[in-house]
Amino acid sequence: MDLPQIKNIKVLNPIALILLFSLRSLRSYSALAAATAAATNPILPNIANDKLALLAFKSLLSDPLGALTSWRNESRNHCRWLGVTCGRRHPHRVTALDLDSLNLTGIISPDIANLTFLRRIHLPNNLFHGRIPQQLGRTLSRLEYLNLSMNSLEGEIPTNFGSLRKLDTLFLSTNNLTGDIPPLLGCSPSLTHIDLSHNRLTGHIPPFLANNSFLSVLVLSDNNLAGVIPQLLGNSSSLLALDLSQNKLNGGIPPMLATGPIEYLSLSNNSLTGGIPSLLGTSTSLRYLDLSTNSLTGEIPSSMGISSSLAYLDLQSNKLSGGIPRSLGNSSSLTYIDLAINNLTGRLPPFLANPLSLSFLGLSMNQLSGGTPSSLGNLSSLRYLFLAGNNLVGGIPENLCNIPNLQELDLTINNLSGQIPPCLYNRSSLTYFGAASNRLFGTLPSDMGLTLPNLQSLVMQGN
Repeated sequence: MDLPQIKNIKVLNPIALILLFSLRSLRSYSALAAATAAATNPILPNIANDKLALLAFKSLLSDPLGALTSWRNESRNHCRWLGVTCGRRHPHRVTALDLDSLNLTGIISPDIANLTFLRRIHLPNNLFHGRIPQQLGRTLSRLEYLNLSMNSLEGEIPTNFGSLRKLDTLFLSTNNLTGDIPPLLGCSPSLTHIDLSHNRLTGHIPPFLANNSFLSVLVLSDNNLAGVIPQLLGNSSSLLALDLSQNKLNGGIPPMLATGPIEYLSLSNNSLTGGIPSLLGTSTSLRYLDLSTNSLTGEIPSSMGISSSLAYLDLQSNKLSGGIPRSLGNSSSLTYIDLAINNLTGRLPPFLANPLSLSFLGLSMNQLSGGTPSSLGNLSSLRYLFLAGNNLVGGIPENLCNIPNLQELDLTINNLSGQIPPCLYNRSSLTYFGAASNRLFGTLPSDMGLTLPNLQSLVMQGN
């Protein structure tokens, strides 16, 4: 019987067989080592997850400027993508996402919450819409900075943001957010800056925000917040700036707001009533005070202006009465005073010319009487002088021509008489000059177009 022929059989020598089995063993060992490392170090399998999370984030966006063209699946190193920063200790883990002003349009993918090493999310001034993912407050325990301002986000602020224990800065301004301010925000121990302005938030200002001893900036302006200003905000030992303007707040101004280190206080455009706390005038730290467009009554505290730090004072559009306190003339730091549209009486005090740094003085629409002090001409830094709608008499002081950079002068609707000082027609810095509805006489120079080259508006009728 013939044996079958076996063709094309190559016999490996013993050394080749040993190498073959060694390579197979090495591959098995490498796979086992990788699996063991993954089990002992959970960071390794998440490296790929960071890349996938970024791609999932991109997949829901329209990118008209092509800013994310480097974000490609075939790209090996996602840490080199535009706007992506990775850590030093864990080089492939994403720690920051910075995509500012790139016209990105779409929703913020919940997959961004899979970037569990994130410390910073900076996505302002884009066209993001939809809701803020709740997942951000669940998994991003390392997050320190979150800025989603100037977008079109809607819905409520996630209630679990208060559980982000390391969150230092929360900027959600200029969106379409609704609902109440989450109570748990007061439980976040690291928050120092909160800006929720220019939204449609409702409800009351939660007093628990004062529980955070590190909170230094709180901006809630231009919302629909109602109720009173919490007294507890005055107990904050670190609050430097408080802006509650353009809401629907009522009640009085808590005097304790002036006892802390606060430097910036804006409560304008609300429905606040009662008097101005005298403590605001003695605060040694307050630099900016805006209480305009409320229903405040009573006199301006005699302490106002005593502090050497106050630079900006806006009390216009209230129901304040009485005279202008002398203390305002003792301040060396005031650059802006607006007391217009009140019920102030008495003479226009000459001591208002004492703050030589004053650049804006607004006293229009009151019941001030007497003459216009010639000492106002000593205000060498003055650019805007508004005295319209009072009962001022006498002539226009020639000393006003001594103000070198005067831009706007409004003396309309008074009882001023005489001629307009010719030197005012040579103030080349003037852009607006109003003296209508007085008892002035004389003729206008024919060369005003040459001597007042920057003049945009001249109001003289009714004389």
